[in-house]
Amino acid sequence: MMFEYKDFIEQIKASLIESEAEKDARSCGNTYSAAAEGKAEESERSNISGRLPAEEKAKVQTSQWTHEEVLALLCSYEQHKDEFEDPSIRNGEVWVHIADDLSSGHIQKTPSLFEKKWSNLKIRYTSIKDAMIKSGAGRSGWVYFEKMDQILHRDKATEPAATSNQ
Repeated sequence: MMFEYKDFIEQIKASLIESEAEKDARSCGNTYSAAAEGKAEESERSNISGRLPAEEKAKVQTSQWTHEEVLALLCSYEQHKDEFEDPSIRNGEVWVHIADDLSSGHIQKTPSLFEKKWSNLKIRYTSIKDAMIKSGAGRSGWVYFEKMDQILHRDKATEPAATSNQ
């Protein structure tokens, strides 16, 4: 069963009552499940052993990102965020960990694709945040803004120039 919008809305309503830690664990778990369910069908059709043939893997590597895959990436990044901040761990190693985590949910992408997608999400988040500061807008309509803001709200690299001196 694929990720359902109505189910997502119900989860959001229910999560307003839950503590912040419970909400994070629950939303990430559901994201992994939704992505895994969608990819499991594709994987089972491709190969009985669950491994994708080289031609299918190449197709998956260049395919568009689904909403569930992006949410799974955001949740996995959030879970590994401390590793990125640890100077004894190379960022490339952390992206390998993220790719391994998400491949268990049948998201078959390389660590470099996860890193590139994260970079693009972060660039978009920063530009929206800057525009919001300049315009005085209170909210963004971008579907990933709130999750990105939750992950990056204390990240100096994504603070708008207008607010970094405060």
